[in-house]
Amino acid sequence: MRPDIVLITIGESPRPDPMDALGLAGHDGVTFIGALDTLREDQVAELRWNPDDEDLPIFTWFRGQEVILGRRRLYHRLRQVVSALPKRPSLIAILCTESFPGVGEGDFVLRIDKLLTQTVSALTVGHTRLGVFVPVLGQVAAGEARWNLFAQSAACCLPPRSDESQIRESCRLMRERLGGTPHLIVLDCMGYTRQDLQTVSEEFDCTIIWPAELVRSILHRHMNISP
Repeated sequence: MRPDIVLITIGESPRPDPMDALGLAGHDGVTFIGALDTLREDQVAELRWNPDDEDLPIFTWFRGQEVILGRRRLYHRLRQVVSALPKRPSLIAILCTESFPGVGEGDFVLRIDKLLTQTVSALTVGHTRLGVFVPVLGQVAAGEARWNLFAQSAACCLPPRSDESQIRESCRLMRERLGGTPHLIVLDCMGYTRQDLQTVSEEFDCTIIWPAELVRSILHRHMNISP
């Protein structure tokens, strides 16, 4: 019998795109919920990012529309969602590459932010040029500060679900900002799709880290799903 796991998107459920990306569609033992499930528009408005706050903007969707939330406000909402789970699963994964320490404290939690940074750390040796795509313009400066700890980095905004021309323009800007071709690319958002990965890979002949691939590997091993 496979263990039960809970996947929490920072937007709404159902979301078929992450389930497909993680290879979990149709598998038993997977509960998929959204941090914004059951909330009214006025309640979501209270979670929105305020440019005047010293807070990080977080990209997601609500009722099919893009919405930018404040990380601190979202953190408290995630804690409420986890504490309200009817039973404790064998593993909880918050489908976001940002850090929410303390959420799910006492549970077995997959920290995607740590999984991503440790993978990049293992790959960035020497004079590596690291290109990072982030979903919100307000994450560019914070993203560069975060990833400069590992390599010479440049971050560019690429909203998930961008069309092909937008993706290619962001790739052009990435080359410009790095002053050359990157040695490594990070798609720093769980909202990026396999199609986004494919288009970026056509622009850059280098290793591209797609978080969904890392998470998929861990979850499949945890649930004893054969490759």
